[in-house]
Amino acid sequence: MAAESWPAPAMALGASADQACLPAQANDLEALGLPEALPPDWRQRLLGAFGQALEGQRGLRQALEACVGCGACHQSCSFHLGTGDPHNTPQGRADLARRLYRRHFSPRARLLGRWGQPRDILDEDLLGLWRAYFWQCTLCRRCTLFCPLGIDTSLVTRACRHILAQVGQVPGHVAREFLGILGSGNGQGLPPAAWTARHQALEEELLRETGQAMACPVDEQGADVLLIPSPQEPFSQSATYKGYAKVFHAAGLSWTTSTYLNQASNPGLWLGPRQAALVGRRVLEATRLLKPRHIVVAESGQGWAVLRNLGAVLAGGLAGEKYLKAKEPLHICQLSSRLLKEGAFAGVLRPQALQGVKPVFHEPCQVARSGGLGQEPRRLLKAACLGWLEMPKPVGGPLTLCCGAGGGLNAPELYQVRLAGLMPLARALAQAQRRQGCTAVVTMCATCQDQLGEGLAHFGLGLTVHGVHEFLGQALYPSRPAEARP
Repeated sequence: MAAESWPAPAMALGASADQACLPAQANDLEALGLPEALPPDWRQRLLGAFGQALEGQRGLRQALEACVGCGACHQSCSFHLGTGDPHNTPQGRADLARRLYRRHFSPRARLLGRWGQPRDILDEDLLGLWRAYFWQCTLCRRCTLFCPLGIDTSLVTRACRHILAQVGQVPGHVAREFLGILGSGNGQGLPPAAWTARHQALEEELLRETGQAMACPVDEQGADVLLIPSPQEPFSQSATYKGYAKVFHAAGLSWTTSTYLNQASNPGLWLGPRQAALVGRRVLEATRLLKPRHIVVAESGQGWAVLRNLGAVLAGGLAGEKYLKAKEPLHICQLSSRLLKEGAFAGVLRPQALQGVKPVFHEPCQVARSGGLGQEPRRLLKAACLGWLEMPKPVGGPLTLCCGAGGGLNAPELYQVRLAGLMPLARALAQAQRRQGCTAVVTMCATCQDQLGEGLAHFGLGLTVHGVHEFLGQALYPSRPAEARP
C-alpha cells in the first residue's frame, strides 16, 4: 500500500492496548536477578521502585509535575500519528504514570495522605496499560522539542520500564538479548567461531569485489581502532560493514573487533542502572583485553547515544590505560570525517562511482537528538556522492522522524506497532521521492537500515536503503563488475 494513501487512523482510546511484548521466562528473570512475574507483594514492590526512581532521578519528578496538558506533543509522536491512540501520545503515556504519582507521591499526596485522596487505582488493568504503552515508545525524544516546557518524556518511559522490571514485567526479547551479551558478547547469540568465520569470508569478498587485499581482523591486540559494531552488520548489512574496512585500509589504520563485545547497543538500559552498567563494563574489559589506541562505535544509533553519554565514566575507568590515545569513544563518522579533513583519502575518493544514485539522508533520532552529530555524516556524503538530498525541513535535522523500531521495539510481536511508528516517516519519504526524485535512503543506524529495508516495501516505496559508510566505501574502492572478478 502506498504510504501517502494509507488513511490516518481514527482516534480511539486503547486502540493499541493489545500490542504488548511477550513476557520473559522465569529462568531468564532469575538469571537477570529480578523477581518472578507479579510476586504476591507486587503492588508494594512497584510503589517502592517508583519512590526510588523519584529519589534517584531529579528530572523524573519535574517531568511528572510540569505537564499542563496543552497537547503540543501529540502531533510530534510517530506512534500517535500511526495508531491514533490517545494513550500513545507522550502526554497520554506519561499520564499512566501520573495516576500513581498523584495518588502516592505528589505534594498533595504527601500533605493529605490517604485523606481526601481518590481510591487506590493500582490494579492489574493499570499494570497492563503500563506493559503495553511503555513499550510502544522508542525514546526518540522528538516530543521534547515540541513541548513548550521542554519536558523529556523519555525519562518517564525509561523509569517506568525499570519499575516494571522490579515486579518481573520484562519483555522476553529484551531479557534474551541482555543475557546473550553477557554470554557471547552479542544479543544474537553468535559464538566467536561464527564471528571469526564471517570476517574471513568478508576478506575474500572484498578481494573479489575490489581487487584489494583488506583485513577484517578479530581479537587482535594493539590495533589503532577497536570497532564496536551492531552484530547484524557483517551479515545483513555487509555493504556498510565493508565500508568500514575500506576506510581503514585507505587511511592505513589497523583495526579489530572483539568477540568479548561485538554489540554496540545496550539493552540493559531498558532494565535498570545495574544491568546497563554490566553491559557498559564489557566495553572497558574488551578494551583492556585488546589495548587499542581508539574505541570507535559503528553506525549504531542507540549504541552511540549511550556510549557517548557514558564517555566520562568510560574515561575514568580507562584513565590508567596508557595505550589509548583517546579515553572517550568516537563515532565512526567522526573518525572518517577527521580522516577526510586530514587528506587521508586524497587521490583515492571517486564520487563518480555513485553516479546515478540520488539518496535522501534520513538522520537517525538517536544521532540527531541524543548523539551530538550533525555535520560529520553530511561531510562524508558530500565527499562520496555527487548528489544527495536532505529531508524536508519540518522532518529533517533535529526534527527528524523516528523509524519506529529502536528503543527495544525489535520483538516480532511488535511488528504492527513498528509499522505504525514508521508510517509518518514513510509518508515523508514518499513525498521526497515524488518531489525531489530520490532513488535511495542513506542513514547511519543499523536499526534504521533493518526497519526501512523491511517497512518501506510494505508501503510500496521502491527505495533502496544504505549506510553512510557503504557509500563512502564504494567511492573509495568501487566494486568491480561481476564479469571482471576472478
